[in-house]
Amino acid sequence: MGDQLVETAKIREQLSHVLSELKATQSELLSMETELSVARDSNLKAMTRAELMETTSNTEKEKTEELLKRISDLSEDIAKSKLAAIEAEKEKLVVLSEKDAEIELARVAAVQAQDQLEDIRKKIEMMSSDKSASDIINSLNQLQVDLEVKERRSLDQLIYIETLEMELNWLKLDCNNSKEEVVCLSLVIETLTNEVQKVKAEKDEIKRRKTEALIEIALLKAELHKRKSKIAVAKAVEERAKSVKSGLYLAVQQLAVEAHEAKEENIRLKQGADEAAEETENSELVRSQSENPLQDVEASQAEELKIEDEEKMHKDDDHITISFEEYESLIRKSEKVDHFHESLGEDFSKLSTPKNKHELETLKKELEIATAKIGEFRN
Repeated sequence: MGDQLVETAKIREQLSHVLSELKATQSELLSMETELSVARDSNLKAMTRAELMETTSNTEKEKTEELLKRISDLSEDIAKSKLAAIEAEKEKLVVLSEKDAEIELARVAAVQAQDQLEDIRKKIEMMSSDKSASDIINSLNQLQVDLEVKERRSLDQLIYIETLEMELNWLKLDCNNSKEEVVCLSLVIETLTNEVQKVKAEKDEIKRRKTEALIEIALLKAELHKRKSKIAVAKAVEERAKSVKSGLYLAVQQLAVEAHEAKEENIRLKQGADEAAEETENSELVRSQSENPLQDVEASQAEELKIEDEEKMHKDDDHITISFEEYESLIRKSEKVDHFHESLGEDFSKLSTPKNKHELETLKKELEIATAKIGEFRN
């Protein structure tokens, strides 16, 4: 009986431990599911942030390409402007050289004409004595015509020189404008270069953030896998606890069956006790004839009933796996029944008294209540 009590206490302790472990596992499972939800939200936010960074990176890349294209176009325009300025400078130098040569030729021609005029005057003075006045006049007229022609040529050359000087001034102005435009384009190129450097720095920063986001996503995935593994382990523990609980439930059902059998056995014992009481009442009629042999028989019958009842209780105790409180209640009831049987063995005549009948009915009711409780626990 003591071993069975110890075993029942162990089973009760195991059941309590399993239930506590089940509750702790369920709490941990709920906490893990909450953490898993938070990790999933963080993962989603990180992926959204990575996509946003990628979109920003693509936009900045397009801006960079557009700026590079503009820089390339401006570089081509600057190169063309420089080439045009160089060509204009060359043309200006060529024109100036030609005009200087023409001016020099005109000056030389004017000097030659002046020299010729002086020579003609000298010749006229020398020929004045030999020629007639008409010849001199004709020569002078011819010289006058030649001088007028040369003057017109010189005037035309001066006008042409002035025109060339104006064109030269225009070319100088265009060259200055080209130089100013080159300076402006250089400033624009420098500004665009700074912007490109800034965009490259931002692009590198975006790449760094994207890399950090990918690392964070990888860590979150690893943490998610770890949490899933913990949840799987928790579910396995919960399933094991449910299996243990199911086994205990089956044991309780078995106990209910055995309790029902014990109840039937108790009823059978009660019937046997009633029959023994009837036999006792009958034996009282002939007590005067055989008082001593009857007492021996009654003691023997009481001993047999006690032995049979103890064997039944031992048999029932071998299969009981109910909780400790229910088991102690049944033990107390069994002890009362044993005590009642011992009283029956001591004096069968006392069974017919109202007090013992009331005690038997009370035990019967308590056993029925215990059986009902077992049934409720089973349901």
